[in-house]
Amino acid sequence: MRFAVTSIEIVGSEVALDYMDEIVQEMVLLFPITRDECVGRLNRFWAGQDFSGELKVNLLKHEVTTFWAKTIYYGPNARWWNGEEGLDPEPYP
Repeated sequence: MRFAVTSIEIVGSEVALDYMDEIVQEMVLLFPITRDECVGRLNRFWAGQDFSGELKVNLLKHEVTTFWAKTIYYGPNARWWNGEEGLDPEPYP
């Protein structure tokens, strides 16, 4: 039995977690996947990291939500900014 991933499970400040929720919302708009899958992908991408400190929050927010959404979806080495045609998403789960 599979359980739905409904919440962001990353350690972080309220500002960081709110921004991560914006990233999830962006993924829902951009890709044909459920919110649960978006949250699961985000949790996997940043597993074990801590976004409590100001420096980590600033690094997170240095990129727009679309950047993070596409990087999480396609993978960190996909170079999606060169064009998304023919790109496959990272396997999930």
